[in-house]
Amino acid sequence: MAENLNSTKKHEVLMGLTTNPKYDWKLKIGEIINHEIRRIALFPTQLDIKEREQLYYALESIPIKPGTPKLQIPLVHLRHDTKAEEIKYLIENWKTKVFNVHEELLDSKELDDYRHIIYVENRFKTPEQSFKESLKNCAGLCLDVTHLHEGRINLFSKLRDMNGLLEECKEDNIIGCSHVSAIDTNKWNPRNYLFGFERHKLSDYTELKYIQNYLDYLPYFISLELDNKLEHQIHIKFYLENLIEGKDLLSEDPIDMKRLLEK
Repeated sequence: MAENLNSTKKHEVLMGLTTNPKYDWKLKIGEIINHEIRRIALFPTQLDIKEREQLYYALESIPIKPGTPKLQIPLVHLRHDTKAEEIKYLIENWKTKVFNVHEELLDSKELDDYRHIIYVENRFKTPEQSFKESLKNCAGLCLDVTHLHEGRINLFSKLRDMNGLLEECKEDNIIGCSHVSAIDTNKWNPRNYLFGFERHKLSDYTELKYIQNYLDYLPYFISLELDNKLEHQIHIKFYLENLIEGKDLLSEDPIDMKRLLEK
């Protein structure tokens, strides 16, 4: 399991810099500067090697004020074409502690020197024994809580529901990082059963409440896999942190999330 780097905290929620082509990741670089954000999770999965080089150059160009720590990226979602030298670069330059991959990438020899800090993400319904072998081929599980919940509430979903395997991973202490996205709460919309309840852009705090079902399985690093602006993710992070600690701010002090997200 990934090291708990702060003994006073059980979890660390990281805002996510995603690279969905519908949204310009370069704008998030500006947000990192403007809001003096110092820790993020990185999802460069929509960028090829040349585009990732541009991303890294932009991150390296972020000005550092005297006495201010450099940006750190504790968690990175690796893309299928990642080479060993890129992993080394992320560790040395951005203090990356854990990586996650999709199951099919585990066959890559490029990962061999780093398997002790690489976690495989739960996704599609491959045979359970096959997924167990994948877990043995790396450090353990990157729990995508949204995939998990989708697989459990949607009978038509192709996503893995984990069944007893999740409990096994918890008992073996191999859940090393996690992803959290939004879940549409409208159970009466037939489109959700055909195309999924999962959303990568959150529009209301209630779309995070499902996380309350999985609090016992959350590892130290929890990353927001959302396309929302980082300005909005600051509020989302705060809400999620409180939800994990058992405080639902919607109940205690109702907030108009839609207004915040339309800023």
